[in-house]
Amino acid sequence: MFKVLILSILLSIGLLANDYNTAMQALKNKEYKKAMSIFNELSDKGDAQAQTELGHIYVNGLGVKKDVLNAKKYWEKAAEKNNVDALYYLGLMYYKGVGVTQDYRKSLDYWKRAAKQNDGESAFSVGYQYEYGQGVKQDYNKAIKYYKSGSKDGNANASNSMGIFYEKGKGVPVDRKSALKWYQKAAEQGSVISMYNIGLLYYNGTAGIKQDHRKSLDYWKRAAEQGFVDAEVALGILYEETGDIKNAQFWYKKAIAQGSVVAQNNLKNMSTVSVNPAPFGLKIDEATYSESIKKYPLYEDAGINKYSNGKMIFIKVDQLHFDGLKEAKLIFSQSEKLQGVLLTLPKEKFDDLYSSLSHKYTLVDKNIPFVGDKYAKFVEGNTIIELKALHIGFQTTLQYIDKKLMSEFTTTTNNEKIAKKKQEESQL
Repeated sequence: MFKVLILSILLSIGLLANDYNTAMQALKNKEYKKAMSIFNELSDKGDAQAQTELGHIYVNGLGVKKDVLNAKKYWEKAAEKNNVDALYYLGLMYYKGVGVTQDYRKSLDYWKRAAKQNDGESAFSVGYQYEYGQGVKQDYNKAIKYYKSGSKDGNANASNSMGIFYEKGKGVPVDRKSALKWYQKAAEQGSVISMYNIGLLYYNGTAGIKQDHRKSLDYWKRAAEQGFVDAEVALGILYEETGDIKNAQFWYKKAIAQGSVVAQNNLKNMSTVSVNPAPFGLKIDEATYSESIKKYPLYEDAGINKYSNGKMIFIKVDQLHFDGLKEAKLIFSQSEKLQGVLLTLPKEKFDDLYSSLSHKYTLVDKNIPFVGDKYAKFVEGNTIIELKALHIGFQTTLQYIDKKLMSEFTTTTNNEKIAKKKQEESQL
């Protein structure tokens, strides 16, 4: 008799599950009458998940007139059986005051009940109320407890909130390395805000986190490609700083389409200033000597340049995070404005560099044989960009030279050649 009873119960559960799946498929196919018929039958038998789905149908007006109170009725029935989804939605109703008088205490009560059943979104919501003192006394320690719980249960917002707590020092000491770890966890859980926050940490650099604009670019792209407007603006700024005007304009325009006033102003300002490249964030004819050594504090003096009569320095290449870079020299004017950036890289980098530069700057001259010396010349604003790789050498050189410096170099070199020729003629 006992075995027969168990078999009967199992068959009953199986039939309910089949009916529920049939109803969900009908709902997906927009066969609302069929779905409601099955859900109502299941609800009459006490099925909490069916009652929750009926609440969804009424609150969204799927095949019926929108009826928030009816949705509440079904969610309350399901909540009596501790259905997690129903508990969460009732909490949301009271938190926002939808169809009921806003009541933070009731939202907290429903969300706590759901959080006990490992519902990450509810745990995050409880943490949020404790963080901002909504219906309870503000309590960062309790917020942290629930955020950690929500994160463990897979909620990206909870993980991101933990990152913010460590970055801002809310309830814990400021610890940006810990903040980065939480943001990375949130990013893995799908948080675009965390992707943006990680980009900011790498963009600014801080204690324990090395400045790395390439990582900023990677994370901001991931967020921007999902439509996160702050990341679109950040990409525009970063591309503008590195002299990639086309990409800067592209991302500013994407952000403007979403209503960004910052992007609109930045794009407008771009069109009113002379555009020069900014290799590694140092804009030609604009960045100063003091700004450059502040940005890249590891450097060596390289004397005075005879063409600009200004300082020269070698930047330690480890700071630049550019694959294969062997040497980086900066040339300044007498007034300490950046006039040239001279880079040395492996010979095999020529083709990749040529492809990248071609997408950013205007090509004015090239000679790229299958075998032999390779050369390409680009211009942007008042800057000449030259890329060279000698056939018999082992290096590629990439130079960003201000036109005034290039003119001085050409004039001085020609005068030296003429003087040398006259000297030789006088000795004959």
